[in-house]
Amino acid sequence: MQEFDRMIVYRLYVEEQLTIREIATMLSVHHQKVYAAMIRWRIPRRKGSNRPHRSEPKRPLDQATLQYHYHELGQTIKEIAVQFNVSNGVVHSAMKYWGIPRRRCGPKPKRQFPQTS
Repeated sequence: MQEFDRMIVYRLYVEEQLTIREIATMLSVHHQKVYAAMIRWRIPRRKGSNRPHRSEPKRPLDQATLQYHYHELGQTIKEIAVQFNVSNGVVHSAMKYWGIPRRRCGPKPKRQFPQTS
Protein backbone atom coordinates (compact mmCIF):
# COMPACT_ATOMS: atom_id res chain seq x y z
CA MET A 1 0.00 0.00 0.00
CA GLN A 2 1.29 3.44 -0.94
CA GLU A 3 0.88 6.57 1.14
CA PHE A 4 -2.28 8.55 0.47
CA ASP A 5 -1.22 12.13 -0.28
CA ARG A 6 -1.77 14.79 -2.93
CA MET A 7 1.35 14.11 -4.99
CA ILE A 8 0.69 10.37 -5.18
CA VAL A 9 -2.93 10.86 -6.27
CA TYR A 10 -1.94 13.59 -8.75
CA ARG A 11 0.78 11.43 -10.30
CA LEU A 12 -1.47 8.37 -10.59
CA TYR A 13 -4.49 10.25 -11.95
CA VAL A 14 -2.96 12.96 -14.15
CA GLU A 15 0.38 11.56 -15.25
CA GLU A 16 -0.33 7.82 -15.31
CA GLN A 17 -3.99 8.28 -16.38
CA LEU A 18 -5.37 5.73 -13.89
CA THR A 19 -9.06 5.86 -12.98
CA ILE A 20 -10.27 6.87 -9.53
CA ARG A 21 -11.30 3.27 -8.83
CA GLU A 22 -7.88 1.95 -9.91
CA ILE A 23 -6.18 4.47 -7.60
CA ALA A 24 -8.48 3.49 -4.71
CA THR A 25 -7.68 -0.19 -5.22
CA MET A 26 -3.95 0.53 -5.37
CA LEU A 27 -4.10 2.62 -2.17
CA SER A 28 -6.52 0.21 -0.41
CA VAL A 29 -9.16 2.89 0.20
CA HIS A 30 -12.74 3.41 -0.94
CA HIS A 31 -13.09 5.24 -4.27
CA GLN A 32 -15.20 7.96 -2.58
CA LYS A 33 -12.21 8.83 -0.40
CA VAL A 34 -10.04 9.37 -3.50
CA TYR A 35 -12.79 11.40 -5.19
CA ALA A 36 -13.27 13.61 -2.08
CA ALA A 37 -9.51 14.12 -1.79
CA MET A 38 -9.29 15.17 -5.45
CA ILE A 39 -11.96 17.81 -4.85
CA ARG A 40 -10.24 19.00 -1.67
CA TRP A 41 -6.83 19.15 -3.38
CA ARG A 42 -8.31 20.67 -6.58
CA ILE A 43 -6.97 17.95 -8.86
CA PRO A 44 -8.78 18.49 -12.19
CA ARG A 45 -11.01 15.66 -13.39
CA ARG A 46 -10.80 14.29 -16.91
CA LYS A 47 -13.89 14.51 -19.06
CA GLY A 48 -15.74 11.22 -19.53
CA SER A 49 -15.07 11.21 -23.25
CA ASN A 50 -11.31 11.33 -22.61
CA ARG A 51 -11.18 8.10 -20.64
CA PRO A 52 -8.03 6.30 -21.69
CA HIS A 53 -9.31 2.73 -21.24
CA ARG A 54 -12.55 2.89 -23.22
CA SER A 55 -12.59 -0.01 -25.63
CA GLU A 56 -14.60 -0.47 -28.79
CA PRO A 57 -18.05 -1.98 -28.15
CA LYS A 58 -18.33 -5.69 -28.83
CA ARG A 59 -20.49 -7.34 -31.46
CA PRO A 60 -23.34 -7.55 -32.42
CA LEU A 61 -23.32 -3.74 -32.40
CA ASP A 62 -21.22 -1.80 -34.86
CA GLN A 63 -21.45 1.87 -35.77
CA ALA A 64 -23.40 1.47 -39.01
CA THR A 65 -25.91 -0.97 -37.50
CA LEU A 66 -26.50 1.20 -34.45
CA GLN A 67 -26.94 4.36 -36.52
CA TYR A 68 -29.35 2.56 -38.85
CA HIS A 69 -31.56 1.23 -36.05
CA TYR A 70 -31.51 4.45 -34.02
CA HIS A 71 -31.75 7.17 -36.68
CA GLU A 72 -33.15 5.47 -39.77
CA LEU A 73 -35.63 3.08 -38.15
CA GLY A 74 -36.28 5.42 -35.21
CA GLN A 75 -35.93 2.69 -32.59
CA THR A 76 -35.33 3.63 -28.97
CA ILE A 77 -32.24 2.60 -27.02
CA LYS A 78 -34.41 0.14 -25.10
CA GLU A 79 -35.81 -1.41 -28.30
CA ILE A 80 -32.31 -1.81 -29.74
CA ALA A 81 -31.09 -3.40 -26.50
CA VAL A 82 -33.94 -5.92 -26.52
CA GLN A 83 -33.42 -6.73 -30.20
CA PHE A 84 -29.69 -7.41 -29.75
CA ASN A 85 -30.05 -9.00 -26.29
CA VAL A 86 -27.78 -6.48 -24.53
CA SER A 87 -28.41 -3.96 -21.75
CA ASN A 88 -29.52 -0.37 -22.34
CA GLY A 89 -26.13 0.70 -20.95
CA VAL A 90 -24.27 -1.24 -23.65
CA VAL A 91 -26.26 0.54 -26.37
CA HIS A 92 -25.80 3.93 -24.72
CA SER A 93 -22.05 3.37 -24.26
CA ALA A 94 -21.70 2.33 -27.90
CA MET A 95 -23.49 5.50 -28.99
CA LYS A 96 -21.12 7.59 -26.88
CA TYR A 97 -18.08 5.70 -28.20
CA TRP A 98 -18.96 6.38 -31.83
CA GLY A 99 -20.36 9.89 -31.20
CA ILE A 100 -23.86 9.02 -32.40
CA PRO A 101 -26.07 11.96 -31.38
CA ARG A 102 -29.15 11.21 -29.33
CA ARG A 103 -32.61 12.40 -30.24
CA ARG A 104 -34.42 14.76 -27.91
CA CYS A 105 -36.59 13.10 -25.28
CA GLY A 106 -40.34 13.20 -25.18
CA PRO A 107 -43.02 13.24 -27.83
CA LYS A 108 -42.27 14.52 -31.29
CA PRO A 109 -43.32 18.15 -31.78
CA LYS A 110 -46.41 18.65 -33.89
CA ARG A 111 -45.79 20.12 -37.30
CA GLN A 112 -47.29 23.51 -37.89
CA PHE A 113 -48.47 24.26 -41.36
CA PRO A 114 -48.61 27.78 -42.75
CA GLN A 115 -52.08 29.26 -42.70
CA THR A 116 -53.68 30.06 -46.01
CA SER A 117 -56.18 32.84 -46.42
